Amino acid sequence: MKILVTGGAGFIGSNLVDGLIEKGFNVFVLDDLSTGKKENISKKAKFFLCDIRKRKKTFEIFKKIKPEIVYHLAAQPSVPISMKEPKKDIEINLIGGLNVLEASIKNNVKRFIFSSTGGAIYGEVPEGKKAKEDWTPKPESIYGISKFAFENYLNILAKGKMEYIILRLSNVFGPRQDPYGEAGVVAIFCNSLLKNKPVKVYAMKEKGDKGCIRDYIFVKDVVSACLLALNLPEGIYNVGTGTGRKTMDVLKEIKSNIKSESQIIFEGKRLGDLERNVLNVEKLKKFNWKPKYSFEEGIKETIKWFERKL
Repeated sequence: MKILVTGGAGFIGSNLVDGLIEKGFNVFVLDDLSTGKKENISKKAKFFLCDIRKRKKTFEIFKKIKPEIVYHLAAQPSVPISMKEPKKDIEINLIGGLNVLEASIKNNVKRFIFSSTGGAIYGEVPEGKKAKEDWTPKPESIYGISKFAFENYLNILAKGKMEYIILRLSNVFGPRQDPYGEAGVVAIFCNSLLKNKPVKVYAMKEKGDKGCIRDYIFVKDVVSACLLALNLPEGIYNVGTGTGRKTMDVLKEIKSNIKSESQIIFEGKRLGDLERNVLNVEKLKKFNWKPKYSFEEGIKETIKWFERKL
């Protein structure tokens, strides 16, 4: 079976490619390497260099490959960048995404699996609550809006033409995550602590508090959910742990595994940041999926990867 992964040189995408190859699939990667790295791509995958905003080239690649399954992960993934550069976010996540979607339909793709966001699409999740798939989305960032908009494009354009799955991911962390962008606090903390560089903690409400609450999930557990999506009934599925952690608790766990002299700098609240976001994942658990890695195990695996890269 031919499977195409857009964004397959990136953090989540390259880990997914590895998982698909282990299962024996014929895997193709489409990536512009703007944030992904060629070194992340398995040598067993066929790589195509392409910016999904380039409609003609995207269509040419789809015509050449004729994939049966498409995993669409290529994206502008940062909430802060989306707020600073909304045009860039829209061009990649909507215009580029639409190119991928229409190329999939034209080339008779059987199933389209979209990597959406559970971490930004629902808006604020009140204390004691967990966002379910049937919650009304109330995104408070351009990134969340663009992801939700693409979900709607998918619902309208793909209906009756190909099967599709929407995976709403919580805050994913693990090996290969970029520590230099504005997304991925675990990667940023690991990299800075190992190099004894200052770390910034952005406020939930006021400068100096313990930071926002997020549902952190290890990338290998996300890969297992993506693999399961090959055979799931069509629909929307949250992918997370159902447990919320404050930024300072994340930093404390990482620091307990690294001897570091890094200074902690407390910053104010960032535009677009939610105070609390935790997902309800009971729907996916009904299909015999659950996270296999504890937060602590995932952190240790991530630190080991960063140590090898130093």
